[in-house]
Amino acid sequence: RVADIEVLQEVYGSLETEELEDSLSNLVSRTLALTDADYGAIYLLDRSAAEPMLLSALPEGRATEDQRQERISVNNSKGILPHVVNTGKSYRCNNVLEDEHYFAIHADTRSELIAPLVFNNRLYGAIDLESTQLNWFN
Repeated sequence: RVADIEVLQEVYGSLETEELEDSLSNLVSRTLALTDADYGAIYLLDRSAAEPMLLSALPEGRATEDQRQERISVNNSKGILPHVVNTGKSYRCNNVLEDEHYFAIHADTRSELIAPLVFNNRLYGAIDLESTQLNWFN
């Protein structure tokens, strides 16, 4: 636990919480612009609870405040995010309606790409991109 705190202090330096949230929102915004995805979020792993927590979601109107505070169990048998967290590998889903891991949160999502956030061989969370179009992340 102390090692986690030390690593985070090194990575984020003297950033205040608002600056960190702004930086992560900026990362999501840039990733959305680069991929032209419809929705993006960053989940960070809360090691004390062993659950990823949604930290930053864009565009603003898409995620409700409840969803921004959402905690998703990594032990959940359903869901691409728990699958990525448990395997540590990126996952591209061309058609969520036909995917065994997919758990619907947004009814209009048709394809999804989730990549783990790893630093020094340690998993810290994942970035999640969604599109309303099939096969968007090919």
